[in-house]
Amino acid sequence: MDTHICDETARTAQSIPHSYSERLKTQTLRVRFGLTLKTIRAARDRQKQAGTLSAQKKRLHLQRQITSKEV
Repeated sequence: MDTHICDETARTAQSIPHSYSERLKTQTLRVRFGLTLKTIRAARDRQKQAGTLSAQKKRLHLQRQITSKEV
């Protein structure tokens, strides 16, 4: 069981940004709202994914505008 805890701690240390502000935000979420690190990590992953999808949509939209102007 100790190895599982060590593995989880190592994974957590790698996945959560090390900047002071990010650690503070994470700590606030954990203490104030009682969220687990797994929940916080999942939410951040969803935010990143949403950001990349919206960026892809914007690029595609601009590309369509450019090609329609050329025609």
